[in-house]
Amino acid sequence: MPVTIELTGLKELAARFDAFPEVYAREVGSTMKEALFILQENVPEYPPAPSNAYQRTGQLGRSLGVNMSGSPQGQANIYQVSNRSGYTEARFGTRLGYAPRVIGENTQQRPWSGYWWTIKTVATNATSKINETFERLVNDLAAFLDKGK
Repeated sequence: MPVTIELTGLKELAARFDAFPEVYAREVGSTMKEALFILQENVPEYPPAPSNAYQRTGQLGRSLGVNMSGSPQGQANIYQVSNRSGYTEARFGTRLGYAPRVIGENTQQRPWSGYWWTIKTVATNATSKINETFERLVNDLAAFLDKGK
């Protein structure tokens, strides 16, 4: 059920930061955390309950860090930024076993299929704002390097 948003073009800039690894790690890590928050704020509200409504608990929303109206409420089950060898990875999501049947892009099942939004919807809605965030990061990093000239 993972959705991947891959950013390219940072490799060259990262190479220029060999002399400032702490600055680079701090700024990229901060931007990745901001991207996770953007994903969380793009989790939609629950769709209206069907007439043959099952008892809603709000557990799926809470596991994504929102309430049933889509408002932020805590942190998602999966909400982490990790430094890997040569890159930084951010992960956002839920550990609920039934979540793929409700919000999975290729695993959504009836009665949720076509009725509920998917995790890909969250990523799609967040993409332009995440891109803006990373454009700002690149500009800030470039400005930092320019000050040293």
